[in-house]
Amino acid sequence: MSFLRNTSWSAAGNITNAVGRMAITVILARRLGPESFGVFVFVQWLIDTTFMVYSVGLPGVATRFFPQSTDQGGDQFPGFNRWFLRAGFLAVVLTGCFATLATLVFSDEGDIESVAAVAYWAASCSIWALLGARAQGLFQFKRYTTSMAILVAVALVGLVLPPVGGDIVGAILVMATANLAAAAYCAFDLFDGKRITHNKPLTQAHSELIRQYATNSWLTSIAASLVWARGEISLVKGHLGDLAVGYYSIGLTVSALVNQGLGLLTGALWPQIARSWDNGDRDELLKFSNLVTNLTMLIAGLSAGFVICFAPYIVALLFGEKFLPSSKLILILGTGTLGLASGCAQLVLQAATNGKFGRDVTIAGVVALFGIALILIPRYGIEGAALARSAVQIGVAVLTLAWLGKVLGHSTGTSQNLRAFLLLVMLTGSLAVCLYEPELSVWVRLVVYGAYCCLVCLICARTLRPGILSNLRKLSGGADA
Repeated sequence: MSFLRNTSWSAAGNITNAVGRMAITVILARRLGPESFGVFVFVQWLIDTTFMVYSVGLPGVATRFFPQSTDQGGDQFPGFNRWFLRAGFLAVVLTGCFATLATLVFSDEGDIESVAAVAYWAASCSIWALLGARAQGLFQFKRYTTSMAILVAVALVGLVLPPVGGDIVGAILVMATANLAAAAYCAFDLFDGKRITHNKPLTQAHSELIRQYATNSWLTSIAASLVWARGEISLVKGHLGDLAVGYYSIGLTVSALVNQGLGLLTGALWPQIARSWDNGDRDELLKFSNLVTNLTMLIAGLSAGFVICFAPYIVALLFGEKFLPSSKLILILGTGTLGLASGCAQLVLQAATNGKFGRDVTIAGVVALFGIALILIPRYGIEGAALARSAVQIGVAVLTLAWLGKVLGHSTGTSQNLRAFLLLVMLTGSLAVCLYEPELSVWVRLVVYGAYCCLVCLICARTLRPGILSNLRKLSGGADA
């Protein structure tokens, strides 16, 4: 399957995920209210963090090495599929046990019914995450997209039924069942073929390569779960309580719309980048990264500006006026989402350093995030948490774009990307400052957004050149994988 076809299916999956999860969040927030919704989000964060710890880097290993196990030369990693199945089973069991324990210790959900629901949810989340990563590693983007649609459909049907998803426990059970339904679809071919029926052990060289990458990926995932996956929620809850967690989560949810826009371009990049690096196509990979980074900066700038300009209307329309305090958070968090424009460059550095760059920069991000948040949250409340997150996201992006030139060789493209990114951050930050206090009508906001879009296009003018899709097709090989 060609790169562009993979990207199309990945884009469809990201659209389904974005629209579906937004609808799910809207229903949950409106039904549970700010405080109970905050409890739900905190338990979800505990499960996600526990999975990151006990999966030992397995999702990253899947997307990194499954492409080699199905390459045109045959099964280059004999025994990998069987090994992944066994390691995944252990990760599911450990996540279910320790996520339940963490919920008992750190939240107020201590009755038997809640504990059983959390254990079910934790196990189902783990199964879905592992099988979804496997599907993407095998370039099964069509199957992954369909499974995502199944997850969304089951969740929405369950949540709109008041007797089923009307309280926290019911909502947890619905989400867990949706995860299992999606995982079941991804698992159709799990036991098919020689990769699972032949009991061939991994070679020592392959085991060492996987161990090294898994270690780096594992440390990166743990750190990333603290930096990018709402890690500061623990500090928000500790200082400000469940109500603040509810407001903050809505701010993160709306600003995450920018993430989904970027996912349309970056969703299918990793297997392609990993294969190009393994084949030694360094120059073409650098050109590919520069081109995709140009496009992601344009999309990030336009998307961030939209959520910043119309934050109060988006929040009121989707979640109701009781969540309006979240709208000011979106102005801050929306600026930080520009950091995701460095996503392609970061993937290239992951392949080039066998995961070391992502590990080191994410660990540094954890220290910076929690250090800044511990200072700002007591003084500025949830706005302080948003400032900490945005500052770290922008800082990591600048470091990534600068480091790419050092690893692959400095070029005009990488230098221009870095300068354009800094200008884009200054422009978007100025927009957020200008709109922080004034109460402006929707028409004035439309005029402001139009002017902002023109400036973004001027900054990212190189992305408007004709022939971008043909260049992407050429640089990605355009051949069937």
